[in-house]
Amino acid sequence: MFSHRVFPHLVELNLSGNEFTSVKMLGYLPGLKILILQSNRIESLYFNADPGIQKGLNGCQNLDIIDLSKNCLKDFNGLQFCKLGELKILKACQNELTKIDSLDNLKQLKELDVNHNKIKQFDTNSFEARNPIKCLKIDDNGLKNFNNIQKLVRLQHLFANSNRISEFHDADRLCELVYLKELELNGNSLYRKPGYRSTMIKKLPNLAYLDSKVRLWFELGNHTGRAYGTAGHYSQHQFKRSRTNQQPTAGLHPAAQQPAAGARATELREFRGSLHQQQAGYAEPSQPKPLLAGAAGPAPAEVIGLCAQQHRHPTAFISIWHNHCSSLSTPT
Repeated sequence: MFSHRVFPHLVELNLSGNEFTSVKMLGYLPGLKILILQSNRIESLYFNADPGIQKGLNGCQNLDIIDLSKNCLKDFNGLQFCKLGELKILKACQNELTKIDSLDNLKQLKELDVNHNKIKQFDTNSFEARNPIKCLKIDDNGLKNFNNIQKLVRLQHLFANSNRISEFHDADRLCELVYLKELELNGNSLYRKPGYRSTMIKKLPNLAYLDSKVRLWFELGNHTGRAYGTAGHYSQHQFKRSRTNQQPTAGLHPAAQQPAAGARATELREFRGSLHQQQAGYAEPSQPKPLLAGAAGPAPAEVIGLCAQQHRHPTAFISIWHNHCSSLSTPT
């Protein structure tokens, strides 16, 4: 058994590729932060119903990440008896899960990955009210609709590719997720319907990315004739690469070499802050405001200049800038 007495300084434990069928090999490990149990034969997470017994997963109460991918789990039964109050990421892709349950004690859970399972629907008890999950990955499950997903009130990123979502009304519950910024529905019947993209953007006006493509300026509801950023689409992965110290793209607008200044300096400082918040990971979102048809348009020179200073490609931030301008506008 792995225990604190034998491994007093253990922080990360990787037991991938073994023949474990349960979590009974885990003892009291208070310092453990990362537990990787990929490619075993684990059928259940249950160890004991007494939360006072610090063995199994309940002996690892300070875990940040658990990876249970490629096992034989059919549910999450057992987690309800574990004090995993610090857990932020739970990966359980490529199992045999038929439902999501027993997550109520995971008060800090930010990302749940259940790709490639057999989850056909969300039950009424799948998520507790005001669930903390911000990123849900549920690709390739046979999911038929999004009923009961509205309990994920903080959800920002939803990946539901290759499921069985076929009609627009199957996605109606997504309208209640006011913080949702990124949605992927590739490989669903709905994705192939005429007018799919425009209809989904109308339903979900706060989306920044739909199917890995950033919303273009003319899709943001501002028809002033200035369609900045129409040169191409930028996926979530290209956007996330902004965390690296890339060099500016060759051939940028000449204004990219000029520092941001003038009457919009204050706004640009706030905009710079919003970029840093985007880079920080799962930052707590502020209450979103609907996009206004009369929202102020971007100041191209300042935006391009700012992005060049931060070694970013300017087009990738058009939607963020528009949201920022929208938040400063007042309807007439």
